[in-house]
Amino acid sequence: MNRLMTVRAVILTGLMLVGTLAFAAPSRDDVIDFLGRVYTEEGLRRELTGHGFRGENLALSMAHVRRVMNDRVVTGAIADRLIAAGQGKLEPTGSADGFLMPIVERGLTRLPAPELSYYYKVEATVFKALPTRECGLELKGRLHPAAMSHLAANATSKLNTPALKEYYRIVHKAARLGATRKPVQLGQAEQAKRGKRLFAAMQAEAAKRSNGAALMRAYENEWKVSNAVACEAGLLLFDTILTLPAGERHRMLVMISQ
Repeated sequence: MNRLMTVRAVILTGLMLVGTLAFAAPSRDDVIDFLGRVYTEEGLRRELTGHGFRGENLALSMAHVRRVMNDRVVTGAIADRLIAAGQGKLEPTGSADGFLMPIVERGLTRLPAPELSYYYKVEATVFKALPTRECGLELKGRLHPAAMSHLAANATSKLNTPALKEYYRIVHKAARLGATRKPVQLGQAEQAKRGKRLFAAMQAEAAKRSNGAALMRAYENEWKVSNAVACEAGLLLFDTILTLPAGERHRMLVMISQ
């Protein structure tokens, strides 16, 4: 399940800051101010267009990026990670996933149940849009992050505009929660209890499919299966959780968000 959590829709791309900031020993405020200026309209438009955004979705995505990068609560948390990377306390990365997504992920468990469900429904939609080969490689942890980022961004660009707007709202909210609050932490016993229930639910869902046994084996043998089977096994997890009753669904989504 943790491997599945590497599937992330790209919110921002091309945040190439570590090399610029690592040696200048900037203050936290300097980094926050820089983040607010990093994207010019022309550069941002070109970048998002390159990932497939057009029309209303392009305008919406540009507004989302500007909103996030001008939110000093969120950029403060990003700045902390960038400074830590520059000091060698955090592995440097040139992608937004490496700095923003951990903050979003920290906030997911704090989202209300309907918003957390919506977030994962969009994630599932993006995941289902991946080509089978790349989908399987991602589940196996063998797809290059840049390739995954481009594919996920392209799939995100094709969401209908109201769905994308709501997704961005939830992502921004999760980022603010991740920047200001600690994530929910389940105790070991509760984690094991929920994991057992989820596995049983997945087995029940897999039993409805002709290749259900093969799909479950992907989780049991460290994903040593074909790309097609790995991809469908990942979708099985989404399908299982998202069709559970609301309360149980939320408990499982909190668990896999940790």
